[in-house]
Amino acid sequence: MSFYKSILFSCFLAQALVQRSVFADEPKVQSQNGASCLIPGRKCIEGKNGYDQCIDGKSEFIECKSDQKCIIVDKNFSSCVSRDSEKECEKGYDECIDGLNGHAFCYEGILSFLKCNTDQKCHVVSSGVPYCVNTDILGCKKGYSKCVDGKNGYEHCYNGMLLFNECGKDKICTALDGNPPKCTKIVKPECVEGYNKCIDGKNGYERCVDGKLSFVECTAEQKCVLFGTKASCVKDEPKCDESIATCNDKKTGFEECVDGKLIFTECTDGQICFPFGTKASCVRGDQES
Repeated sequence: MSFYKSILFSCFLAQALVQRSVFADEPKVQSQNGASCLIPGRKCIEGKNGYDQCIDGKSEFIECKSDQKCIIVDKNFSSCVSRDSEKECEKGYDECIDGLNGHAFCYEGILSFLKCNTDQKCHVVSSGVPYCVNTDILGCKKGYSKCVDGKNGYEHCYNGMLLFNECGKDKICTALDGNPPKCTKIVKPECVEGYNKCIDGKNGYERCVDGKLSFVECTAEQKCVLFGTKASCVKDEPKCDESIATCNDKKTGFEECVDGKLIFTECTDGQICFPFGTKASCVRGDQES
C-alpha cells in the first residue's frame, strides 16, 4: 500500500511543479471581498501577499502573515507558506480544505493538493487521514449495521461512511435475537432431523437434535425398542425359564416359558393340572395320584 501511495504522491508532486511553472507568469487579478466568482479555489493575487479564495460563489481575500509568502500549488489552489524555510510544509501535514472539496498534503517538504471528483467528498477517516470518498457511502447513522440481501455480508457505519464487510466462503451473515450482524461459520449438520435408531451393543438410541447426534441411554429396567422409524426406551419384561412350568392355584391350567414369554395353557373339562418335578401338565382327574 505504501508503495502505491509513494507513486501517487510522486505523480502529484510532478504535477504540482509543472503547474507552478505554467501559472507563475500568469497575470493576477486583484479581487474584492464579497464579489461573485464561478470556479471554487484559491489563487495568489499579484501585488498582495495573499490569495483570493472562491467558495460558494463568493470571493474573499486571505492575507498571508508577514513571515509568509503566497505560492501557487496548482491552478485551483494556492497557499501561504514560510518565507525562510526551504520546506513549504511539515512532514505529515494532510487536511481537507473547506469549500474546495479536496485535501492538501505534504510530500518531502513540497505542498500538493488533490481535488476530489464531482461524485466524491473529502472525508477524514478515524485514523485522521483525509480521503476522497464516494458521496453515496457518506452520511450513515452511527451504529447502523445490516445483512445485505443478495450479498453474503453486511453493511455497517464506520466514521460516517457506509462500508460493506463480505463474509468468507465458509461463513454466512447472521443477525439473531436483535444482535448486530456478523459472519458466522457454516456448520454442516451431522444428521437429518427425524433420525432415530437403537444402537447395537448399547442400551439406548441415537436421535437428531438441531443437526447433531444425541444419545439417549435406557435405564437398567428398560430396553430400546424400535416402533416403525422411532426408537424408544420401554420397560423390559423379566425373562422366563423355559425349563419350568407351574400349575395355577386352582389347577385349571399351567404357565410355561415359550420363546422368552410366559404362556398359560388351560386344561379341558375333566382335566386338572398336575406337576411333574419342575414341569406341569393337564391329566384326567382319575389319573391324579
